[in-house]
Amino acid sequence: MNKNKIVFVINEFTFFKSHRYSLITKLSKYHNIKIITDLIGSKAESLQIQSEQNIEFTHLTKRKPSINPIKFLVFAVKLKKVIQSIDPDFVFFVSLENCLFGSIISKSLNSKKNFFLVTGMGTFLKANGIKKQIIKILHKFSYLKFLGTNHNFIFQNQDDQKEFTNFISSIKSSVIEGNGIDGSNFFYHKRFQDDCNRRIKFLFASKLQTEKGINEYIQAALKLNDQDVNCSFSIAGKYDPFDKLSISSEEYAFLLEHPVLNYLGDINYLSMPATLMMHDIFVLPSFREGLPSAAIEAAATGMPLILTDVPGCKSLINSSKNGFLVKPNCSQSIYKAMQKVIKNKNDLVKFGENSRKMVEERFLIEKISNQYLKLLN
Repeated sequence: MNKNKIVFVINEFTFFKSHRYSLITKLSKYHNIKIITDLIGSKAESLQIQSEQNIEFTHLTKRKPSINPIKFLVFAVKLKKVIQSIDPDFVFFVSLENCLFGSIISKSLNSKKNFFLVTGMGTFLKANGIKKQIIKILHKFSYLKFLGTNHNFIFQNQDDQKEFTNFISSIKSSVIEGNGIDGSNFFYHKRFQDDCNRRIKFLFASKLQTEKGINEYIQAALKLNDQDVNCSFSIAGKYDPFDKLSISSEEYAFLLEHPVLNYLGDINYLSMPATLMMHDIFVLPSFREGLPSAAIEAAATGMPLILTDVPGCKSLINSSKNGFLVKPNCSQSIYKAMQKVIKNKNDLVKFGENSRKMVEERFLIEKISNQYLKLLN
């Protein structure tokens, strides 16, 4: 196999490590990989990876959120120059924001093909407010005006693909479910086999953002705790006070101070497998996802899932055989699902087995990386 030179454009090094490391490491065995990302605070770690794997890094300071046209164009020009200096065969623009920049500069690149990875759309197509409407219009104009023919949009679920192609019907697209899970890191752990009467440990793991459903999870947990159930309620995730999507400072203070809530802090990618192993049920009542990596990782370790009935989440629940779907933005629905878990402890071993089976059938790194290799060949 001839080795191609491939560029991945990823906003932050930490996102590469938590979401793309296994996949890109796998691809690096067959191709020369270059990653353009913000390396602030991660230079030493990137150098270590560079020495151990066939992966090279180029620093590009991530763009601060702004619709200022001058700042917007300045970043696009910087990105174009960095990519042109590498002169890759293929380019992967990772995230909806990078897809926009990639489309603007795509015709000026000499790459054989450009891939646009839509990792999640959130409320993009249902955007309210002038700023969000401007961004939406900019996306549509850019895809129609600048996007060359040598492209492929990659979605993580069919709902996102369908909605986006209704928005821009001219794009070429395919679906690849996620980034792949290394089954040797997230190995199966059977829970409740010997003691089904022990305490049930619930875990919410995600950024502390309102759209992830953290407030609804907390409300359900506190309501359940009032019934004197034998359960614990953990929360893991980063709080960023400068992120407009984050919970409020008052909500964060409540989380820290409440005796019932066990806040674990920001768990890094190396500690996540151990964190999952110490808990029993994974809860992510997100309002929408591309495909939640944390939920797939939890399933790989044999955790039953409680997820919202929304794109990106609902495809991970198999007809109540490995967990339960709940209504978005509804603490009562989460509460009832957690009650079902408590009342049906004898089913949890089978639920966990089904979670692991789902991961092995659909999400292991070997399967996902092969789909990417087919695209490149």
